[in-house]
Amino acid sequence: WFDIVISILSAHYMVEMGKGDLLFTRFSQWLKPGGILFLVLPRCQEEFPQTISFLPSLPKHPIFSAVMIEALCQEHSLQIDLLKPYVGGFGVIAKQLAQVNTPLWKILSYPLQVLINFFDGYSCLESASATWLVMAHKSAR
Repeated sequence: WFDIVISILSAHYMVEMGKGDLLFTRFSQWLKPGGILFLVLPRCQEEFPQTISFLPSLPKHPIFSAVMIEALCQEHSLQIDLLKPYVGGFGVIAKQLAQVNTPLWKILSYPLQVLINFFDGYSCLESASATWLVMAHKSAR
C-alpha cells in the first residue's frame, strides 16, 4: 500500500477506453487507508475553453466533468478533499502557443509562454479552466 498515488494528465486514456472503473479500483487498492490520490485531469470538452480562435486547438476529451470525478471517487472509497479548476485562460493561451509548429516560433515563443503561465496562477477562473486538480484520500472503510 502506498501513501500517495499521483496521476498527471494520464488517467483519461484509460477512462476513454472504458476502463475508468478498473483504474479507480486500482487507485483505491494501491492506497493505504488515509493515503492521498493526486490527479490532474482534463476537463470535458463541453467545459473546455478555446481562448484564441486563430491559434491551434488543444486536444479535447469527452470526460471528466466535476460530477463524473465525484462519482468515480465515491464509488471507490475515495473522499475528495480538493476539486478545483487548474490551468486557466492564460495557461490555455500558453498551451495553444506551444502547438504552433514552426521551429523559429517555438524558440521565440518559449519566454512568452513562461510569462503567460506565470499570470495564469493569479487568474484561474473556473469558466476558463482546461484541467482539474483533484486531491482525495482513501476512506478507512
